Amino acid sequence: MKAQDAKRKPLPKNIVSASTKDYAPDDGPHKTGCARTEGYYKIPPEEKRKYVAYGIPGTSYATDKAPAPSSRASRAKRRELQSRMAEYQDVATDADILLYNPLKAREKELTIAKSKIHHYGLFALERIKANEFVIQYTGELIRQAVADLRERKYKAEGIDGSYMFRVGDDTIIDATKMGNNARLINHSCDPNCNAKILTIKGKKKIAIYAKRDIEFGEEITYDYKFPIDKHDKIPCHCGASNCRGSLN
Repeated sequence: MKAQDAKRKPLPKNIVSASTKDYAPDDGPHKTGCARTEGYYKIPPEEKRKYVAYGIPGTSYATDKAPAPSSRASRAKRRELQSRMAEYQDVATDADILLYNPLKAREKELTIAKSKIHHYGLFALERIKANEFVIQYTGELIRQAVADLRERKYKAEGIDGSYMFRVGDDTIIDATKMGNNARLINHSCDPNCNAKILTIKGKKKIAIYAKRDIEFGEEITYDYKFPIDKHDKIPCHCGASNCRGSLN
């Protein structure tokens, strides 16, 4: 699939909508008298960490001086950090560019599925060898001023998350509405992929490469490399043995 075609591919709608009800524990009362007729309950992250396989049980990010940030605040912080995270990614080599060349490589067979790390994720439908090109992170190439305007617009529209990836001092790739499935790649403290910035015919592009061999059905991940923030932590649920506990 060509990158220009892939970027128009829409994502599945988030199952959590504005009408989603507050979470009710198993032994809590139900207005209709039956749990089956109550619909979907949104489970708070703190409750989910108690049983999600990749969670970190007992981890709390609240402090004595300030309450733990809400999920909305965490999403806003994640958007802000993600728009800057390319500053901490690797710069591609000539060998990487050769592997990226559409005439010599192809995007791997991937699929979208529910992730144990965070909402939806991207999974391999074939075995991928180390250093192979996996997928390009596509979107609209915009300037910083436009990115600032869009952040406010997305917030006003109630969009939960935007996907902006900085590739230069005043250049950002916005995948929020015109990106491909690469925007669903989740963070891991022990990732199986790397994100690299390539310059092809004078234009900046983001390519995802396999850091090691990836098995069929394995989730594609890379390290977001967010700058450290001691006061506003974003919980990490990657489940890696070396998990840092937070994305930042």
